[in-house]
Amino acid sequence: MVLFFTSFCQGYRTGNWCVTQWNATDEVLTAYLAKKCKKRSLCTNIRPGKPCYEPNIPHAHASYILNLLFKLRRDPCWDDIGMITHNNPCTDEASQQESSFD
Repeated sequence: MVLFFTSFCQGYRTGNWCVTQWNATDEVLTAYLAKKCKKRSLCTNIRPGKPCYEPNIPHAHASYILNLLFKLRRDPCWDDIGMITHNNPCTDEASQQESSFD
């Protein structure tokens, strides 16, 4: 399986990550992002010019948000769009943790 994600591991090197399912549609993921990004601080790192903007595709951005909530808030990895992986999907250390959810 090819994972479509980079730079969203928030500094975690081992463990579990919540990422988007490979078959989740762009339409579903875009709707998920619209809902979650109403809290602007949650999506700061996936805005243009920020460390996790590239690749600019719904799978990568939704994976970033899913994993952020999974790691920091202990939210579940939603079965309809997310899945748990034990392989670190990150390719670089560009990602930075969000420190608040204003």
